[in-house]
Order: sequence, then C-alpha cells, then structure tokens
Amino acid sequence: FAKVILALREDYLHYLLEFERFAESEGLESDLLKKDQRYYLGNFTPETARNVIHQLTERSQFRLEDKLITALVKDLATELKRVRPIELQIVGAQLQAEKITTLSQYQQLGSNPKAALAQRWLDMVVADCGTENIPIAWQILASLTDEKGRRTLRTQAELESNLNLLPISASPSSSLSASPRPRVPASLPLPILIGSGLVIHWRQEPEDRYQLVHDYLVEPIRQKFNADFRKELEEAKTKAEKAEAGRIRLLKQSLRWAVAAVVLLTVSTTGAIIFGQNAEKEKANAEVFAQSLAARNLFNSGLEIEALMTALETEVQARTLAQKNWLEPDTKIRSLTALRQVAYDIRARNRIQGHSGRVSSVSFSPEGKTIASAGSDGTVRLWQADGTPLATLKGHSGKVWSVSFSPEGKTIASAGDDGTVRLWKADGTSLATLKGHSGRVRSVSFSPENNTIASAGSDGTVRLWKADGTPLTTLKGHSGEVRSVSFSPENNTIASAGEDGTVRLWKADGTPLAALKGHSGTVWSVSFSPKNNTIVSAGEDGTVRLWQADGTPLTTLKGHSGTVWSVSFSPEGKTIASASSDGTVRLWQADGTPLTTLKGHSGTVWSVSFSPENNTIASASSDGMVRLWQADSTPLANLKGHNSRVWSVSFSSENNTIASASSDGTVRLWQADGTPLATLKGHSARVYSVSFSPEGKTIASASSDGTVRLWQADGTLLATLKGHSGSVNSVSFSPEGKTIALAGSDGTVRLWQADGTLLTTLKGHSGSVNSVSFSPEGKTIASAGSDGTVRLWQADGTPLATLKGHSGAVWSVSFSPENNTIASVSSDGMVRLWQADGTPLATLKGHSGSVNSVSFSPEGKTIASAGSDGTVRLWQADGSNGTPLATLEGHSGKVWSVSFSPEGKTIASARDNGTVKLWNLDSDDLIRQGCRWLKDYLVNNPQSLEDALDNLKVCQPEKLQPLAAHALVRQGENWVKAGNFEEAVDKFHKAMEWNPNLQFNAEKKAAPALVIEGRRLAIDSKITEAVTKFNQALSLDSSLDLNRDTEELDQKPETVARAFAAIGQVNRGRNLAREGKVQEAIAAYKEAQKLAPNLKISADNWNYLCRHGSLRGHPADVMFACEKAVALEPRQRYIRDSRGLARALTGDREGAIEDFQAFINWSGSSNEKKSQRQDWIDTLGAGKNPFTPEVIEKLL
Repeated sequence: FAKVILALREDYLHYLLEFERFAESEGLESDLLKKDQRYYLGNFTPETARNVIHQLTERSQFRLEDKLITALVKDLATELKRVRPIELQIVGAQLQAEKITTLSQYQQLGSNPKAALAQRWLDMVVADCGTENIPIAWQILASLTDEKGRRTLRTQAELESNLNLLPISASPSSSLSASPRPRVPASLPLPILIGSGLVIHWRQEPEDRYQLVHDYLVEPIRQKFNADFRKELEEAKTKAEKAEAGRIRLLKQSLRWAVAAVVLLTVSTTGAIIFGQNAEKEKANAEVFAQSLAARNLFNSGLEIEALMTALETEVQARTLAQKNWLEPDTKIRSLTALRQVAYDIRARNRIQGHSGRVSSVSFSPEGKTIASAGSDGTVRLWQADGTPLATLKGHSGKVWSVSFSPEGKTIASAGDDGTVRLWKADGTSLATLKGHSGRVRSVSFSPENNTIASAGSDGTVRLWKADGTPLTTLKGHSGEVRSVSFSPENNTIASAGEDGTVRLWKADGTPLAALKGHSGTVWSVSFSPKNNTIVSAGEDGTVRLWQADGTPLTTLKGHSGTVWSVSFSPEGKTIASASSDGTVRLWQADGTPLTTLKGHSGTVWSVSFSPENNTIASASSDGMVRLWQADSTPLANLKGHNSRVWSVSFSSENNTIASASSDGTVRLWQADGTPLATLKGHSARVYSVSFSPEGKTIASASSDGTVRLWQADGTLLATLKGHSGSVNSVSFSPEGKTIALAGSDGTVRLWQADGTLLTTLKGHSGSVNSVSFSPEGKTIASAGSDGTVRLWQADGTPLATLKGHSGAVWSVSFSPENNTIASVSSDGMVRLWQADGTPLATLKGHSGSVNSVSFSPEGKTIASAGSDGTVRLWQADGSNGTPLATLEGHSGKVWSVSFSPEGKTIASARDNGTVKLWNLDSDDLIRQGCRWLKDYLVNNPQSLEDALDNLKVCQPEKLQPLAAHALVRQGENWVKAGNFEEAVDKFHKAMEWNPNLQFNAEKKAAPALVIEGRRLAIDSKITEAVTKFNQALSLDSSLDLNRDTEELDQKPETVARAFAAIGQVNRGRNLAREGKVQEAIAAYKEAQKLAPNLKISADNWNYLCRHGSLRGHPADVMFACEKAVALEPRQRYIRDSRGLARALTGDREGAIEDFQAFINWSGSSNEKKSQRQDWIDTLGAGKNPFTPEVIEKLL
C-alpha cells in the first residue's frame, strides 16, 4: 500500500470532508480528520528552520552559503524567536528566483533584505497579471486588507466596488496616472492571484468570497499602499500642472481615477476637447478630490496631524470653488466626509521632540501640568502639558531608563545605566544620588504615601529607599535582571517583573508573597489597577497578561506583533494601554477587550502613560519622540434613551427636532443637538416607523401593534389610526400634509386623511409592505415589499408600474427631491436607482449584507444607505452609476435607518444598540473643531505654522505666531548647538518678526555656532578657515570661550585652532590604528603633540593605539603609547591588560604576567575574562606564547 502525506493549512482542512465521501464509497480509510491522523506543524525554532533550509538545498543544485543561512534565519526569527513557514516559503522562493546564494548578494538587497524579498515576490506575482492589470491587482490586494492590519473576506462585487476608492500604486515604474483607461473588472487578475497562492477563493453561499492566504502578507501590502500614495499624488499634480493651458482632452466614458491620488482630471463628452474655464473647473475639482484622498490615506498611515491639516486645506479649497459655483456635488461630499472622518477619529494631539536619541520613559506629574521624559542621551526632560520645554536635567553618565514623579509632585526620580537613581526637585534642581545597585537601574517608582522609593536593577535585585535616599532593604528572588517595579495603590504590596519570566509580589517590607508565572520570556513591565484588584504585566512574548491581586491568572491580551515594553492602567482603571516594539500603542478595556490601536511612531514604543485627568496618553519611542494622544476619540453625538433597537429616525422640517422609534414601544423626541425633549408612550409593541408632517406640527408613528398614532409636536396624542390586520411597518405624509400613507405586513398600503379618515386601500404586493413614500409633488406613491418589488401608484391609488430587479425583500424606498429618481434597497445587499417612471438606472454595490434604509440629501445630489454590515454609505446621485463617495463607520451593529437633516449638514442613523448616531457634515463646525485641535501642535512646530499661514488662513494662524516665536528661538538655539550660524540667525530673526516683544541681537546669540564651526574645521586640519570663524565669532561676542573643550588656557584663535587640530589628529590616529595602518597612526599622534605641545592626550587614546598597534603586529612600535597610558591610569585594568599584551608580543613574559595578574586581581573583571587571562599567564609561565594568530583574530 502507499502512504500519502498531505501538507495543508488548517483553514483548508474542511476540503478533506469531500474526500471522506469518496473514500467511503471506495472502501478506503476515510476518517482523515482524526486527531491521531493529524500533526500540527507550527512555527519553527531558529535551529529547526536552519535544518529545514539545509535539507531542502543540500540535495538540489540551489545551495545556500552557510553564512547566508545564518543571516536569513536571524532575519526571519520574530520577537518570539520563531520562524513562520509561510515567510520562509516566500523568502526562499524569491532567493531561488533571483539566484541569491551568498551572504554578499543577500546584503546587497538593502538594510532589510527579508522585507525586500517579500516585496519582490509580491511584485512578481502582480506582474504576472499583465502590465495593463497591475493597478487593478494592487487594488484588489489592498481591498483584501484593512487599516487594522487584518485580512478581510470580500465578494467579487465588493472588490469591484472598491476599485474606485482605493489609492495604491501599481509599481514604482508604472504610475497609474500614465494614461486614462477604462475600469477593469476584478475578474481579470483574480484567477492569476488565486493561482499564485496569494489569494484564496472561498466558495460560499450566496456569493463566493476571497481572502489573502496569510496575515503575514498584510503588512507589506499596506506598506506599499501607504508608501506609494504620496509619490503618486505628486506625480498626478505635476501632470495636471503640465497639461496644456486652456484644454484637457477627454475620451468617451473614460475616468482618470484617483489611485494613489491619480484623480479624475477630465469629464468626457464624446471625443470633445474642452477649453478655458471648464477645464480649469475640472482641474480644480480633481485637485480637491485628490487632497481628500490624501487626507484619508495620511490618516490611515498613522500621520494623523498631517491628515487633519490636509483635510482642512482641502475644505478651504472646496469653499473657494463653491464661491465660484465650480464645486461639484461629489467633490463637496468627499471633502466634507474626509474632514469629518479625521476630525472625529483623530487621536494624535502633539509631538514633542528634544531628546537626541531614544526616549525610554515618559510620566505625567500628579496634577497633569508637567510631563517628564527620559532618554538614551542621558537626560531627563521636563515639558508643559502642551509640549513647551521647561528644563533639561543632566547628571546621569549613561542612558536613562525610567522616570517617575512622587505622589505630591515635588520630587522626580530617574534611573540610569550608570547604576544610580537620581532625585530632583520638580524644577530640575538635583537633590540626591542613590547608589547601591551593581549594574544599570531599569525602573524606579514611588510608594503612594511618598515615604518609599523602589528601584529595579540588572543585578537581579529590587532596592527600597526612604524618600530622602536612605537605603532600607534589598529584595532578592529573581534569577536575572529585574526590569520593572511598582507599588499597589494601598502601599501594602510591591510587584516586580524580571528577565526570568516571572512577576513577583512582595510585602511592603520586602517579604516574598508569590511568583506569577505565565509569560514565556522576559517580563518588561508590571502595574496595579487603581482599585488594586488587578495586576497587569507585559512581556517579550508579545502578550499583556491580567492577574488577580493574589496572582491568580485572569486573561491574556494578544494583538501586538512584537515585545510589549510597557503597560499602564488609566486613572479610573477602565482602560489599559500597552506599548510595543511593533511601533503601536494598543488600548484595551479592563477585561481585555481590544479598543483601538494608536499608530504614528516610526520605531519601538518603549513607554506609555495616562494623564491624571485621563484625557491624554503619552508614549515614548525610539524615534526620539514623545507623542500625546487623546484618550478617547472625539465623540459623535449619540442619542441615548431607548433600551432596545431603534428602527427609524426622522428630522422635522425646521431641523429643530429629531424623532426616533424603537422596539421598546416608544417614540423619543430630541433637540437637534441631542438634548432629550419628550418620550411618547402609547404603543403596546415595537414602533417601526416615525415621520414628521411637512410643517412639523404633527408626528406619526407606526407600530407592530397594528396602529399608527398621531401626536402633536409636544407629544400630545391626537389620534390612533386602525385598519391593518398586522404590523404597520412604515408611515409617510404627503408633501402638502393632507394625506398619510401606511404600509402594513398584511400586504396593503392604506391612505388616510390627516384627520384620521380612511381614503382607500392599495393592494398588489404578495407579501408584507415594508416602506411607503410620496413623490415630492405628491402625485405618485412608491411602496416596497417583501415580494422583491417596488410598486408605483397614483395618489388616488391607481397602479402605475411594478419595478422588478431585487432578488430579496425590499426594505425601503425613497424619491429624490427633483422627483427624477427613485432609490430602493433590499436584503440582497443592493441599492437600485430607477427613473421616475420605473426604468432601471443603476445598481449600487458596496454593502456586505442587507441594506435596510435609503435617503436622498435635500439637494438630491447624495444618497445615503444604511446596512446590516454596520455602515452608512454615501453615493453620488447622478442617475447613471451611483459613484461611491464615502463610508461612515463606527456602528457596533446593524444600522436600520438613515436620514438627512433638512439643510443637509447632519446625517442621523438608527442603531441596533438603542442609540441614534448623528454625523456632523457642517463645514463651519468641522473647521472650528479641527483648528482648535491643531493649536498646541502648531505653537510647538513653527514650520507647520508657517505652512498654515499660507494654506490654513481659516484657522487664523497669525494669532499663534507670538506663542510660536518661542519655539523658533529654541530651534535657533538647537542650530547654534549644531554649529549652523546661518540657520540659527534665520530662526532668531523670524522669532522677533513673529513676536516683537522678543528683542535681542540675533547674530550675537548665534555666535557660538561660529565657534563650533571653527572647531570642526580645525579638527579637519583646516586651521586657517577655523581661525577665520573664531575671529568672526569674537567680533560678535568678545566674551566667548573658544577653548571650552580643551585645557588650553590661551584664547588666541590660532592657538585654539591648533589645539582642536591636534584633537583631530588623535581621532585620525585612532581610526588608522583600527584599520591596521599603525605607522600612520603613530605619525598622527606625534603630529598632534607637535601642533599642541600642551595638549594632554588621554589614557584611553594612548591605550587605543597601544592595543590596536599590538594586535596589528607592531607591539614594539607602540610600547611608548602603552607606557603613557599606564602612567596616566595605573589602576585601570584594561590599560594594564593592553600593556600586558604588548609585553607578551615583544618577549617580556614577566612584565606581561604582572599586567595580566593585575587584571585578574581587579574585582570588576568578569570570571570568563579572568579565566582567559589565567590561561595566558600559565602559558607564558611555561615559556610559550599564547597569542597564536587565531587568538589575535578573536581579540580583534
């Protein structure tokens, strides 16, 4: 018999069920899904991956160099030290395709070869679709992902619908804006993408769906989506600007659509050429369209502030077009919805920059007015809550890992690489230095009562100190470095997190309580909830874990794709924030439910902290930034009051009242801003529909109790209309208000006079009638039924036409204000447009489930549809193809009803959760909101404010100039430190221009930059030019110290220049020694002594020449340097070690033994190094030379 081994993904296992039916008929073993028949192949360990690669290549002609395999496995290994088979498969296939077999070839791919290969594989698959289909293929791939980094399931209809909306580049060499071309259906490239294995085809009812083969592919696709967008946008703009003045050639039925901002630049009239103003109008609309797409894509890329500025600029451009009567309806709604999305979803408030490297920790003061950040540049920096710098605290001699405020805010503690905890006053004055740890200090924390400080160190201990720095006790228990320490709110428990994978709990006096085990690697952070009932920990394994206060595990939060470095509870304990090496901050509910992901950092996020008021989150990253985020997105107005599903929502004609109808049997009235007005009670069952009379004085409600109730606007019951034998599903007033139409589950439409007199009954539907509507002039009635039809009737009830096309129940029908279009929606997921006489116009596809409601905007240019997929979709009501305009997302369940306010500035949607959501499309309000949001950012980022002065006059940026002037001064001072005189002067002059109250001599203030420039020139041996710079600096400020970095007392420019030139020669000598050019190195050191005889070359510099010269074969020539180094630092073990090396290599065995023994005797030396030196001593004592070429090679 034959044994067959099948290798397939878990999500394909169900296909084996098909085989089972066949196997049973053939008498074969059929139970393929038995547990003992299946072997789960998970991610590989690096060693396993290495073996797999060896086994796959050793028997083939395609062999990889061992060094390449080692580098490849290292790159493929994730934070969890695992290699994903799918990634290995893709990268390996591309290595073979490109015939890359050596490490050198691999490294030539760039800084991230793995990502480059994955991207090339994607490019290769897409290229197989054919040059003309490359843009569509990329759009399909982008459609199969979402902004949250997940794969999505899409039908072909959804993919084709999205083709008009998704901007993404085809490839760097094939811009999508190359030429106008007709839309290509997704069906063309889909089979190729499926055949390549990149896309899965799921056969489902009622429609097949498509999905990317693996989550791993989402990131490179999204990166391309985001990275290529702006490039394509600029290309599109350039092409538009270069178009011949006065005309744009049009092609019949062609669209130049916005893909990576390649936008509709022209509108066709069969073969016509449009000149002059029309061309300018189309170009202007295209640019607004492009900018609205840019805003959305910037936002989705994590550049939220840039997105908001772009969206505001776009709306300003749209207003300018409106003033000329140039603004097209679709352009207007795209601009508005882009601004609305950004203004309401934005979280990024500000970016704070000042550290010169990674920012490792961030913390708020107890009152929330000050932020402290700690960085790898050795500083702690203090900032106002709006980002204004306050002070820089210098004292640590290495990286600062942690910073914390005392509970009353008067003291700041910082923990550093130098093994110390430093205490500072809140104004930055140094108070004390706490010494005790034997290695770096990773974390520091104050007890709630402020009487104890805890510090966690790489020496494996937690140390407790009094608030004044007096040592109390040492907690020992971890078997490796301790990464984090935290006090419980009641101060009775301390939690510590360690490299050993545990969280340890201690009593406040240091007595051990428990060890919490669950993480599979280092635990980097631990924190207590404010109520002290939960502990949260974050680890190298990419998880956040929740524990009860006694250590009992609660749940594991998964979502990050890398190490989680920091975790924190919000002040009220309802939210958890976690920071990760994947560059994101994730927010979770206290029970672990994911809330949202904050994107924006371009590197690892090391720390996250909530402000005391819980309205701001601060995050610190390796990108050198502290970012401030709004803890909650700007809330849309939610009308809360119903305790069950809301079926219908309607605006009064004066726009001062909103009515909602619910399954709870009530109708609720609200002011336009969401303030509750009244609750109308009377129905004995669900209320399905509510409608205002044209003058707004009467409200009609329809219920499953079989009645329609009429109410005055104040809620007084007027009448009850009875007649239907079942539920009344819909109610509508005629335009003049004299007739009311009711639609019932009994299959009829009944017409009543406004006083409650029954007029007639319309029969024709073969099932429930779900919706009824009058045409604007009142001559026609439309009804929608579960029989899949829309029926048209004269106002007296005479049948006119039956509209067929839907394949499911029709839930809603509506007339356009001009009465030239009818819209209907159905359980088949479609919005259908018809001419007023019933002739089909278009089918709008986009919803992924039933469409429940449809409404026209007051001017009739836009259609809104509400769906069971939780979205409201906006479409262009152009009567031909219903172009998709925007999707309003944010509902947590099905949307049952949608309605425009009379002036079109608000959309109301009725939700499954008993609320009504109001979507603001008021341009003035959105602009005000956006401008307020940008204030702090613009004040602290003068370059952006300068752009705003040109492009965002609507925000009145000139009023912020006096405040921003101080930021310009800081920028000028930074240019001074960088040694750029011209830039510094420019910033200082601009600061005084922006704020006349600032008065100083800009050139004098910038003069130190000339000194720095002079030092650089001198170090480069350009002594004459350096002297010129020094003289120029002194002419501006005679009090300047030219020789601050040397011990040269002479202030003469010539002398100082020679001293810095000497420093340059020493640096050059070090580099030459490292490169093995020892004689040139010696010459450089001697030249330094000649240039500046008084210059004291440090022991470290002499030791560098000594050690590298000896290892490079010139021990005798550099012995003088060894002696000088020892003379300066006789007790420095590494200096003695280097001289010992030189002595051994020149035959001075006794001297070498003496130096190596000194190294061993030094307590700071590691046991491994001591053992190595002892071996050298033993070999030398035996009369042999331990320094073979192999040993020297390792020492290099």
